[in-house]
Amino acid sequence: MKNLSSKQEARIEKKKKKITALARLVQLNESEETMVAKQIIDNSPRPTDDEEPDKKKRKTSDSEKQEEINFGNVKINLSEEEYTKLKKELNARKNASKNAPRLRLREYGERASLAVDHDNRIPIFFTDVQHLLMNALIGHGSPCTPERWCWLEKPLKLTHCVTVIVEGMSLYHFISNESIFKETNNIFETKLEVIMPNNCTLRELAFVPLTNAQKLKLIEEFGSLEVAVEMNKDPSLIINRIFNIEGSSVEKVLETENIALPPADGSVSIKDLVNKKAKVGRTKLLLSALQMVEDDYPLPLRGELAKKYKNFVFTKKNYKPVSDESPMFGVDCEMCRTSSGYNELTRISIVNEDHKTIYESLVRPTNKIVDYLTKYSGITAEMMMSVTKDLATVQKEVQSLLPPDAILIGQSLNVDLHAMKMFHPYCIDTSVIFNITGVRRRKTKLQTLSKTFLDEIIQENADGHDSVEDSLASLKLVQMKLVKGLYWGDVILSGKKKANELAAEKEKELLTNNFYAHVASTTKHTAIISTQSIDEKVDDLIKKSNENSKSDLINVHHVEDGHQKAVEKAQEVVLNNAFTLVNLPIDEENLIASNIENTCAKIDKYIGKLYTSVAKHGMFIVIFGGNSDSSSGSVKIKIKKRSGDERLTRTSTSDKE
Repeated sequence: MKNLSSKQEARIEKKKKKITALARLVQLNESEETMVAKQIIDNSPRPTDDEEPDKKKRKTSDSEKQEEINFGNVKINLSEEEYTKLKKELNARKNASKNAPRLRLREYGERASLAVDHDNRIPIFFTDVQHLLMNALIGHGSPCTPERWCWLEKPLKLTHCVTVIVEGMSLYHFISNESIFKETNNIFETKLEVIMPNNCTLRELAFVPLTNAQKLKLIEEFGSLEVAVEMNKDPSLIINRIFNIEGSSVEKVLETENIALPPADGSVSIKDLVNKKAKVGRTKLLLSALQMVEDDYPLPLRGELAKKYKNFVFTKKNYKPVSDESPMFGVDCEMCRTSSGYNELTRISIVNEDHKTIYESLVRPTNKIVDYLTKYSGITAEMMMSVTKDLATVQKEVQSLLPPDAILIGQSLNVDLHAMKMFHPYCIDTSVIFNITGVRRRKTKLQTLSKTFLDEIIQENADGHDSVEDSLASLKLVQMKLVKGLYWGDVILSGKKKANELAAEKEKELLTNNFYAHVASTTKHTAIISTQSIDEKVDDLIKKSNENSKSDLINVHHVEDGHQKAVEKAQEVVLNNAFTLVNLPIDEENLIASNIENTCAKIDKYIGKLYTSVAKHGMFIVIFGGNSDSSSGSVKIKIKKRSGDERLTRTSTSDKE
């Protein structure tokens, strides 16, 4: 029993040491003052080499019941009473941390970090940042989440959100002048590269939050928040910066071009019939850049993707902006297994909106065919005996065939583009826009979709699939969806519509028609501070948001006296708003070589000032919006752990200076 008691005592002593050391680590970690920790260690009395070993140890009397803990070279002594108090404090901190909001990067977020080498870095998209803001403001009920690249834990515990847009300043400006951004680098650990849309304006980022009443109107109009977001999104927003798109105005294309396909016999074409009856525009069915990445579409990005797609070519040298008048083409490819160990293209078919085959070809793979996969491909050895056309020839023929704003349609079209080894910006995927499983990532076969929604039986030929038949089925499905609307063929959206219809009168939240949402009571407000006047469309939306509320939920502050006054105004109102958006546009003149350092120093000072006004558990986001010369912007994110962080930032900055 004596030995057992001795072991128990040893365990208790060991636990005391661990918890004391842990508390010390937590304290230093939370203060973020590693310089102070270093000073403590450096200034601690150290034993000299000629001291006797027994003199190096501090003697402790049994009556004091003190616990001596090594923390580096620091001796920490605790009485029993101090230990009990420390344990309680540590438990309290632990419980508090469980309820604190936190941001953690996932793999895609880590790859976009500025700490990653430029050639290996894969940027996230502007859409990703919008999803984070939406999640921060509405919580887990948001129809869009940032889970592709990060986890936002306890979003409803955020006290507020402050976002700064530095328009005109690109990632290049930040990296080439990083030593000037002392405050910024002291505040932010999370710094990522972002592909931005053309000119990240206030309108493009926020698109203005709506009131509770307007949210109900949106649900009434669209049936669900998800559809409201889909109907108000611009899928080509980021695509325009990834691909070489000439111009950016859809209206210009419609004014100067008539791209409707004329009927061969003088009657109304199928395309014209579809357009006449369409309930939704075809651009609303396009995959966004984010969806293309998630579904493994080939995209001309940096890092691992650049290596993966080094042999891919573009379907056009230059593209034109897509519109609801852009022509659609059904595409399907068949592949055979080759000696490379992979499937290679052996047949390709393209059909137009009038259901006519405009391109059909067999293709000789680069490597020897080892399995014709006839059951699926319909390809046989006899069919391939005299085929000489190679992939490069097919790519050139496709490039010359497709117009510069062509929309390609297919079932899991990413597989076809991989087989063709081609990039294309405008894609509609029937496996994405149709869903009968109730699970977004669980896709349904084209054969099932065709039978369910077109009442047509395909892929039942004993000799294998027919690429013309498959491409035509995908095209018909999309044409029917345009006529029937977004809900048609999607049980997830239909289910949400019914649920929202039943709960419409109970909805008491705020929603943005594009990106963010505000939750809970009408006491939550939004402030927009800008040195530029708000454009008419944004101003219109603000008026609609405020018209049904007792007080203005969205307050716009147009500050004409420059950035300094705008920042001061933001500091004044930031704690009274759930969301504060500060717009600081930079003129080109201030970015030229002779002025850039001074401009960066001022922006850094403004960022530091705004951070001091952020409350505990507030989210602070700074976006460098890129410019006309570069789509590469950056986003910096910080969730403030506690009040007083601003003092530490000032201290560490002055220490460095």
